[in-house]
Amino acid sequence: DESKRKKSVSIDELKEELGIEGLSMIDDEKRYEAIDMLNRIKEAIRLKKLPHQEGLLLQLHFFDGLPLSEVSSFMNLSINNVNQIKHRAINRLKEIFRIM
Repeated sequence: DESKRKKSVSIDELKEELGIEGLSMIDDEKRYEAIDMLNRIKEAIRLKKLPHQEGLLLQLHFFDGLPLSEVSSFMNLSINNVNQIKHRAINRLKEIFRIM
């Protein structure tokens, strides 16, 4: 479905996955923090700080807006494998953000 593909990144979903609290879109300072977080994720993908599959999955799911079922089909992986890769990618991002 084309409408699913045009979905923008869900900051709420990302902050939940990364365990980041307090990113209310009402507060400008928090909004800038959320934008910074998204930029750091994009930079981590661009600099290949994540394995290829993890970066591709994050790009397709969070930034291109594909549901995990479509990511699974695109990557030719089972939905369980996609969920495992997503979990590893989120944990790796948490570690990268602790270092940054």
